[in-house]
Amino acid sequence: MDRTSNEPAYVELRPAAEHGRTALDGLSGLHHFCFAGFQRPDRMEWGPLRAFHEFTLQPAAERPPSLHAGFEILTLVLDGRLRRTGRWAPREAMITGAVELVHSGVGVDLGVATLGDVPARYVEIWAKAPRIHGEPRRTVRARAPRGFARPIASNRPASAETLRWAADARVTRATLAADATLKRRLEPGDCVYVALRAGRLEANGVIANAGDALAISGPGRLRIAALLPADFYWFRGRGAAEG
Repeated sequence: MDRTSNEPAYVELRPAAEHGRTALDGLSGLHHFCFAGFQRPDRMEWGPLRAFHEFTLQPAAERPPSLHAGFEILTLVLDGRLRRTGRWAPREAMITGAVELVHSGVGVDLGVATLGDVPARYVEIWAKAPRIHGEPRRTVRARAPRGFARPIASNRPASAETLRWAADARVTRATLAADATLKRRLEPGDCVYVALRAGRLEANGVIANAGDALAISGPGRLRIAALLPADFYWFRGRGAAEG
């Protein structure tokens, strides 16, 4: 039977142990969706979300430039200092807390390298652009907004702090105190992806621990409760969920 907006939304647990991993000279990565050697037909995308990567780059290491087209790529620097290589090299350093949005357009070579003598950790979130067109563009901010009311990137930004992209989606990094709850009503075509950095959550009866992810689709009611103080990324977009 088809779900309705009055029934619970679909929630799938994606345990941390099932994520893909990359281990190269100077580079380690964790992948929620198919990438490089991690290939699973049920991990292709989730609505407009095509990739969620967490990378660690050692001092003096570089992730060589590669061609990207048709994506909008959000990069959040968690620790350390990075610089772009490829199309926009050389450019100013991106330091801890910085956020970058790249519209890859018809194609752009993107690489990244560390600066300094400490490792750099960063997250990449790729959203599918509605159309593949135009020249590549890049926007960098010194610090990403925090909280559900202040999305990092959205196609309908509510403030000047939010980076604007064309994808019908929004991304936030948020926290919930223990015993706090978040309630949403999802419409048909709504896709939510929660990547839990720390803590413990329960979503419509499904429990996620640090490192796990939740793939959620509408229609239906969604209730997320923090069983422990929780820090997580929240991606909400519209499109057919695959998985």
